[in-house]
Amino acid sequence: MRPGLLLFICALLCEPDGIPVSDVSLETQPPGGQVMKGDKLVLICSVAKGTGNITFVWYKGHLGLNLETKTQHSRTANFEVAPVTESDSDQYYCAADNGHGPSLSGLVDIAVRIPVSRPVLTLRAPRAQAEVGDVVELHCEALGGSPPILYQFYHEDVTLGNSSAPSGGGASFNLSLTAEHSGNYSCEADNGQGAQRSEAVTLNFTGEPT
Repeated sequence: MRPGLLLFICALLCEPDGIPVSDVSLETQPPGGQVMKGDKLVLICSVAKGTGNITFVWYKGHLGLNLETKTQHSRTANFEVAPVTESDSDQYYCAADNGHGPSLSGLVDIAVRIPVSRPVLTLRAPRAQAEVGDVVELHCEALGGSPPILYQFYHEDVTLGNSSAPSGGGASFNLSLTAEHSGNYSCEADNGQGAQRSEAVTLNFTGEPT
């Protein structure tokens, strides 16, 4: 078959009038549906089949807010969201059309993760001057950060224990004082996006209760 005839056949079959788009999918980078606040999110819209110029449209939310439209001679197109903010947590989908009518992808959930802020440690004693035998509450709280948050409690950099906050907020650890418990205390907050350590708080107390 002559090359010229091949080009003529391709012109008939490989242009938009040829193969409609199908199997539209939306993928993300980073994958997994989670992205750090301040990072870049890439929404990758692609089709398994389809010829000619393809128009890609990206949408956000149930109401279908139009984010971007691109027309190109390619089966894949990217849309970038940068820098990512908390308001970018939502559902996304895309559409592709090469003249035969739009075809939609499935929904993709995006959750924007926020690193924990530096926590604050508060010591709560039953009296103004704690004594041996008292139970002291160590309360650690990071005011910012996506849950769940795991808190670790330390006495002179030795781990006392941990407590979790599945819905965010603070957590507490109760300590029954002995003579060895005088000194510096601190706590650490971690939600998988980087741990933060509090400033040290000093606890001084008297000996055996009278």
